[in-house]
Amino acid sequence: MNFFDEARSISNMLKMRNMTQSRLSELLGVSQPYIANKVRLLKLPLPIQERITEAHLTERHARCLLRLPPELRDEALDTVIGGRMTVAECDAVVDRLLDKKEPAGIELFSPTETLHRLEDDIERALSTFRLFGISASVKRELFGGKTYINVKIG
Repeated sequence: MNFFDEARSISNMLKMRNMTQSRLSELLGVSQPYIANKVRLLKLPLPIQERITEAHLTERHARCLLRLPPELRDEALDTVIGGRMTVAECDAVVDRLLDKKEPAGIELFSPTETLHRLEDDIERALSTFRLFGISASVKRELFGGKTYINVKIG
């Protein structure tokens, strides 16, 4: 059972027993905010829920996407899935889409720009080794749609 299934079960219990979230939380031994957060997940449309589940994203990713208006959720989800993003990175994407200031320390770039920055950082690090007379090289290979970066030191 995934977290959306759990949310549906909780929602069904609330409806079938005509029960408040507080009462159900007592019966289940959880907090009322726990119940509220679970039920709130069901505000995401079923196609979005399915994409989140298929991509193996977490409940926190799903709650993050709830902050967006419906018309921005697909775009954000595409970015999060494509970039295999953490919850913090998902928050930054949502903040950017909401035109909020990005959290300190998180700066997002396209995957291509990120790869170029990584290669530049590796090359700068290897230059330091070379200054000390230590051989160092980097080789980039594309294979099967993936990029492999091999670093040799010494």
